[in-house]
Amino acid sequence: MNSNTMPENLQKFIEDFFTVLERERSNTESTAPWWQNLETLEENLRQTEDNLVQLAETIAEWCQLFNITLDRAELDLVRANMLKQGKVIPKPTEGDKPGIIYNKALIVETIQNARKEKSEKSE
Repeated sequence: MNSNTMPENLQKFIEDFFTVLERERSNTESTAPWWQNLETLEENLRQTEDNLVQLAETIAEWCQLFNITLDRAELDLVRANMLKQGKVIPKPTEGDKPGIIYNKALIVETIQNARKEKSEKSE
């Protein structure tokens, strides 16, 4: 992803990705083709510099491979519905800097936890 297509708000971009991840994790009937390739994303993130821009670029490139679109308006509705159901989407507390909250360790851990939980529900 080049600088011309980089989302203006990287924090929101990461939240949008977390929303897509949570939506798929919660849907036990769905088996999106990209879900089986989350481990590849984890590995790509481990090899990426712990920098919000680099992390967002890595996620965006991976999403592009699987034609995953992060439609802000649609995902805002998904988040609202998830909150009504008592689900939590990781996001920083007010006043925290996204670079501190959205670091490589948090993103990789979120992906790993989602994979593990969905796997346990499928068994």
